[in-house]
Amino acid sequence: MDTKYKKMTRILILILFCFSCNTNISESDNYPHEIKDNHLEDMFDTTKWLLYCLNISNKNDIGYLFGDTSNKVKLYNCTMRHSYLDIKEDTIEIAPQFFYNDTLIQIPVEKKFTRFMSVKFVSGEPVSFGAGSLYLPYNIAMDNNREERFLNYMSNKKIDNEWLKNQIKMPTKS
Repeated sequence: MDTKYKKMTRILILILFCFSCNTNISESDNYPHEIKDNHLEDMFDTTKWLLYCLNISNKNDIGYLFGDTSNKVKLYNCTMRHSYLDIKEDTIEIAPQFFYNDTLIQIPVEKKFTRFMSVKFVSGEPVSFGAGSLYLPYNIAMDNNREERFLNYMSNKKIDNEWLKNQIKMPTKS
């Protein structure tokens, strides 16, 4: 009976430990150490926002599961995770990657797929986007009111991504 009591106690302690852990940390509060250590939280959020704006429109809003182009997902239901940071004097490049659940997403770019996208900043201002080996100047990529078109397009979407939903400040849809 003593052994049963010890097992039950261990199980109870394990259950209590699991419940005490905050497993619902929001994406907005969960910055990678490399970003936090360099005080780049705002720039990281800007990077994610710009990459959502750039990749989601009425013309395209899908990505593909890495290694399986037959499985499409809506990018606005994907999260972004930090992948790469490069700092050289006043130039900073941040490259998150899109994930659906725990699966890496690849994005169609000029008849190819890439899983690497970035935003380059100079003196704190975005200057270009990277997608694989392609770089596009910020003013060209964000022309024609791209952000406004993105917001209009997203206005009637059900968004599962909490971070993006909070950024858009869209009411929860039922």
